[in-house]
Amino acid sequence: MLPEIASLLSSQKLLSQFKSKIMAIKKLKHITQICKELYEEKGASAVYEYANERMNQMPNGNVSYKQCAGCEAETPHWHDTCLICGS
Repeated sequence: MLPEIASLLSSQKLLSQFKSKIMAIKKLKHITQICKELYEEKGASAVYEYANERMNQMPNGNVSYKQCAGCEAETPHWHDTCLICGS
């Protein structure tokens, strides 16, 4: 019975990790959609402002500035996705 319990606990841990990754992907789509709309309506400066606000609100969040090959500039990123061009 002990191996069955260990297997069940392991499965629950994997499920929890999977759910966390799904939530991160949903957030990624959400923030990239917001930035896409901002870019289309108001331009790149609006995306920079939004990213800076997010960084101020959540200093330990996943928004940071990185070099983007597509933009040829240092741009705000969510994880490894550029919030200006989406690459």
